[in-house]
Amino acid sequence: AETITLTYTSGTLTPASQSLTVGAGAAAKLAVTQSAAGATGGAVWTTQPKVTVQDSGSNTVTGSSAVVTLAVSGISGGTLSGATQATAASGVATFAGLSHDKTGTLTLTFTSSALTQATQSLSITAGAKAKLGVNVAAAGANAGVAFGTQPKIAVLDAGGNTVTSDTSEVTVAASGGGGTLSGTTKATAASGLATFSGLKYSAAATITLTFTSSSVTEATQSLTVETGPATELAVTQPAASATGGAAFGTQPKVTVRDAGGSTSTSSTAAVTVSANGSGTLSGTKIVSASAGVVTYTGLSYDKAETITLTYTSGTLTPASQSLTVGAGAAAKLAVTQSAAGATGGAVWTTQPKVTVQDSGSNTVTGSSAVVTLAVSGISGGTLSGATQATAASGVATFAGLSHDKTGTLTLTFTSSALTQATQSLSITAGAKAKLGVNVAAAGANAGVAFGTQPKIAVLDAGGNTVTSDTSEVTVAASGGGGTLSGTTKATAASGLATFSGLKYSAAATITLTFTSSSVTEATQSLTVETGPATELAVTQPAASATGGAAFGTQPKVTVRDAGGSTSTSSTAAVTVSANGSGTLSGTKIVSASAGVVTYTGLSYDKAETITLT
Repeated sequence: AETITLTYTSGTLTPASQSLTVGAGAAAKLAVTQSAAGATGGAVWTTQPKVTVQDSGSNTVTGSSAVVTLAVSGISGGTLSGATQATAASGVATFAGLSHDKTGTLTLTFTSSALTQATQSLSITAGAKAKLGVNVAAAGANAGVAFGTQPKIAVLDAGGNTVTSDTSEVTVAASGGGGTLSGTTKATAASGLATFSGLKYSAAATITLTFTSSSVTEATQSLTVETGPATELAVTQPAASATGGAAFGTQPKVTVRDAGGSTSTSSTAAVTVSANGSGTLSGTKIVSASAGVVTYTGLSYDKAETITLTYTSGTLTPASQSLTVGAGAAAKLAVTQSAAGATGGAVWTTQPKVTVQDSGSNTVTGSSAVVTLAVSGISGGTLSGATQATAASGVATFAGLSHDKTGTLTLTFTSSALTQATQSLSITAGAKAKLGVNVAAAGANAGVAFGTQPKIAVLDAGGNTVTSDTSEVTVAASGGGGTLSGTTKATAASGLATFSGLKYSAAATITLTFTSSSVTEATQSLTVETGPATELAVTQPAASATGGAAFGTQPKVTVRDAGGSTSTSSTAAVTVSANGSGTLSGTKIVSASAGVVTYTGLSYDKAETITLT
């Protein structure tokens, strides 16, 4: 439809022409006279389509105001946005604001009543990154264990199409659960997809995963993290307030947890507690979990020291805690340094120390208790030294103790209401120090071996026989005027020197003195009695004799024992006779009085030397 010139010609004839205006015909069809272009997912196309109403000769029917409708096809599932109808003005329908959210090849079909439709093919590509989207959601989440399905996040354009050329870094964070998200929390997109790996969450909870990247809208996902299988033990209430031998003031609680630290509420695992110290852990040491929690009762430890309590159960990762056990209240005494080196009468070389302890045998360092010693087990001996000692820093130290007798001594230490302590102590004989009369001489008659010969013991300072001693012991007598005879030296055997054959020549009270090198002597008083009459002795010889006349001095004869002592009890009749040629006259048989025979009136008639018998 335009103004044209018609020209007519024929051979050599001069042509003729005319002007002719050709008008548009009736509307017959539609034609896309400005194609849509610059299409990216979700964004308004940069070039919007224009559709012209034409006659059959493709001339714009400028008078047309037809309504042209747009429909699309070729991309499944997308959405066409914008005004899909446009009214022609001067025969041209101009569309505006059109967009489509999906990528691919789109067919645009324009229709208007009975007019022949027009179509256009339009390629829609991904646009600039605008937002993130969850391509694969995290799933299969158990606390502390990597998610069974790791998330994949797409970098999208405004229409939600993956920007396959994008290599942005995407970061994930978790909120709402009280635990910790770990693993690779940053992933770089490849072909527009950021694939995470190793992500796990530490606690059982419902959390929100938030994915972010620079200059785009974040994406989120809700994820329920379940409790995982039991993998470890955790001390959730440590034992505390511990003193030796007493139940802990705070008993421990141990929780069975999954790898993420969440309580395995279904667990009934049996958990064993042990201690690494030098003492003994007492109480119920194996307890089964209830709803995943093990509650101990009655646990105690007997030593005051810092220990480690370790909790174990099968293949579960153990848990442990440090616990300082202090000394408790004073409860008993204990001999912590035994008396030793004890010999009769000598101060023990090792003096006893007694400690004030709590029920767990720990030293109560704050105690100043007075400890008293008593002994038993040896009859008749004497304990010397201070028998009371006051504790300093919980320890009572005795000094200067000794006992004079040998044997096995029981030492008993007491203090108020505390449980007593005892010790057995063997006391042996010490070094020789003195002599002692073990068996006294007795049955002594002058000139006759004592009926009981003395035995002398070699003694230590406490008066105990030194049975290993073989010293030589010598005896001497004094105070009697006679003579001691017999074996006056004796060698000790098993600490005893046994004398034999000792006798004293005269009746008297004498002192026997026993001596030996380097020891204190021993003495014994002994009364030597007159022995049985054994002999006569002329104690007043006859003298001043003249023939036929009584002797001027009459004889006296004494009845004596073997030792020469007068037998004062004797009344023996003693006869006197003479051996000369004459005659002895007078009373020749006289009885002793107090052991003495006194003659009177004796005479001899011949002058000669005679023997009176």
